Amino acid sequence: MPVEESGASETEHNFAVWALKRQATPEEAKEDFDKLDEMFQRLCYPLGVFVNIDPKGHAVFPYYGKFSDRLYMVTAWLEGMAVETFWK
Repeated sequence: MPVEESGASETEHNFAVWALKRQATPEEAKEDFDKLDEMFQRLCYPLGVFVNIDPKGHAVFPYYGKFSDRLYMVTAWLEGMAVETFWK
């Protein structure tokens, strides 16, 4: 429920924040990591997920932020008729 309707503060009831990209480059991933860091800090999200769909070379990019205990990363791609994933 939106803050305007619930009366809760903008940091209450936040559970997870997501960033979803298709074939993200290292630079795009870094930009998203910076945005996720801001949401962790300002909006108190306890969990974040960065999803990179169909990355070249099935890449998982390094995260150097201070919220590594909250951020999970997954790459997903189609291999034949099956969806393959890699979590970090």
